[in-house]
Amino acid sequence: MTYNAKRARNRRSLNTSQVKDRMFGDSARKPCHYCGVKLTRDQATFDHKQPLSQGGYDKGKNGVIACKSCNEAKGSMSYEMFMRIARERFGNANVHRRKA
Repeated sequence: MTYNAKRARNRRSLNTSQVKDRMFGDSARKPCHYCGVKLTRDQATFDHKQPLSQGGYDKGKNGVIACKSCNEAKGSMSYEMFMRIARERFGNANVHRRKA
């Protein structure tokens, strides 16, 4: 399946606002998955752990809350590659250790 076909199939999934509603719930602030900085709902972005361009999808456990700078820095890198970089950059204390 091509990248554009996969995007079209995933369009029936939740929009970004609905995803943020589900991820934040009643919490006022959540940490960036990569650097740990506390984010408000408006500051947060949705990052695909496995990029759509690498076969990722828009649903379920493929998404994390990230700050804009981490999301842009990750780009289309794999989750594992970016976690290695994030640990070097921020240290183990600030990086959330979650399974991919």
